[in-house]
Amino acid sequence: MAFLLHALVAKCWRLNERLLTYEDILMEIERTMRHYLEANDNPEVGVAVFWEALKAVVRGQFIVIAARLNRSRWTKCQQLEDDIWSLEASHGRSGLLMTRRLITTLRKQLRALDCDRAEYSLLRTKQRYCTGGDRAGCLLAH
Repeated sequence: MAFLLHALVAKCWRLNERLLTYEDILMEIERTMRHYLEANDNPEVGVAVFWEALKAVVRGQFIVIAARLNRSRWTKCQQLEDDIWSLEASHGRSGLLMTRRLITTLRKQLRALDCDRAEYSLLRTKQRYCTGGDRAGCLLAH
């Protein structure tokens, strides 16, 4: 008989509150909700089912938006790293001051992206520990 050391915990989806600070994302969510309400205006469906389905549609839209933003952020980081690498190689050959300034600017942009990612990770960690409270977060006895 095998024992699990840690309880299997399903990962729950949680809204990324930072998405609510962008006006264009709010407009996209509002447009999605309006489209859903127009397409599914049916008196035969109960209010509870209608509400749960609307929440699922909005949750899916938030997931799509978050994935798109993560993909664009990852692409931007990769592009910045590639540009820095090529500029450092050319700076090693030429030693121009202008190239060095451009490298510094690109590194600042990359550092800002990394700081945003670290800030988000800290926020999520704080949420996880505040939600957990005094519990250790694992199953001690079954």
